[in-house]
Amino acid sequence: MFLVATLLYSCQLFDREEDTPSFLHIDNIEVQTNGTGNEGAITSNINDAWVFLNDDNLGNWELPATIPVYSEGKQNIKVIAGIRINGLEEFRAQYPFLDYHEEEITLVPGEIIQLNPLVKYYEPTTFIWKENFENAGISLDSASGSHTSIKLTSDVSYIIEGVTSGLVSLHDTINFYKGVSNEIFELPVASTPVYLEIDYKTDMDFIVFLISHNPNNTPETPVIGLKAKVDDSGNLVQNKTYIDLTYDVSTNYLASGYQIGISTSLPDNLSSGTFILDNIKLIHQ
Repeated sequence: MFLVATLLYSCQLFDREEDTPSFLHIDNIEVQTNGTGNEGAITSNINDAWVFLNDDNLGNWELPATIPVYSEGKQNIKVIAGIRINGLEEFRAQYPFLDYHEEEITLVPGEIIQLNPLVKYYEPTTFIWKENFENAGISLDSASGSHTSIKLTSDVSYIIEGVTSGLVSLHDTINFYKGVSNEIFELPVASTPVYLEIDYKTDMDFIVFLISHNPNNTPETPVIGLKAKVDDSGNLVQNKTYIDLTYDVSTNYLASGYQIGISTSLPDNLSSGTFILDNIKLIHQ
């Protein structure tokens, strides 16, 4: 008798028609100005969408994404912009300085709804340093040991955004660049989020480091090394990265301030190298 009941239950289980999901499709998440003008040029590199249905987490989805949803009728959807911390695929997180997109939608099983999320920087975000390389004065000074300085370029093949970008050119005798912010920044501790945004194009690896102004010394701490990025033809590929400085700042609470440093050197396999920077932003909550 037990065997018969089990067989009947199994037949019902496999014969049952599966629920048909609705679908959400997101190509990208657009970052817009918050209208204050404080955030500088709007560039972004949003890789992921964190999606919530009526505040239930539907997961983190790499963009573009088509997301099955086993609900129907009117629903509340929230989308949060996700980044790769320090440019690393294995470290994905919601970007804490951008608000979320929210809208009401009607889900119909089998149908696909196109979402076009729009987000902006929270107005309380503090942009403590912005360098867009659009002015004659550049807020990156050449550090001791550097063979050259960063200069403005208006060459359209180099410009990342705006009218000009910052350019470092290296070759066999001038093969090392090291720049440091000419201002010392006071940054919050207690695990308050602190990030550095950088837009760049380069065929040379480079390092971002932090100079801590401690009571007895000013150590330089490498934060992240970033790789050159070129296409199959060797052309420079524009990129943007979000560098998390929170741990480095919060664990050094004795420091009175910090400087941001960037260095790059010509690799052995190149006779000349190009390093382009734009839209540097040091931000915290």
